[in-house]
Amino acid sequence: MSIEQIPLGHAVFSMHVSQDETIPIGVVMWDEPNKWWKVRLVRDDETIAKLLPEHRRIVALLCEKLDLWAATREVPKALNCTGHGVFEPWDSRFWYTVHMVLRTNTRLSEPEPLELFRGESRRIHVSYLFDDLVLHLFDEPPCTIEPNQEEP
Repeated sequence: MSIEQIPLGHAVFSMHVSQDETIPIGVVMWDEPNKWWKVRLVRDDETIAKLLPEHRRIVALLCEKLDLWAATREVPKALNCTGHGVFEPWDSRFWYTVHMVLRTNTRLSEPEPLELFRGESRRIHVSYLFDDLVLHLFDEPPCTIEPNQEEP
């Protein structure tokens, strides 16, 4: 199986909270040329609708698994899923393998390319991704103008 390499990319972690509902719980971003990667999962002090205390334990377990897999550069069942074994966590093939392995309560979307604006910090970008895709902070425009009001 051939896996597309994405030098700068991201993916979204999600969790099944009921039979027919999935909610986002985190993001991962990587930058292969600079050998950089970052996972941002929901924290205990953050509120996400429909995320219950028992779900938070699963998030904590996922965090432990990801830390272990990144440290060892091995994802269980990787050979069965992708035909490959060891990848660095800043390589999109590592995250594609995680995508293939996480198939129960928690999942990872398929890796996608990501564009950074020139000079933009990757750390800030991970925060924006999390705020937008998980917390949905950017669903509404920052200012709403009523039809009978003029723009300032």
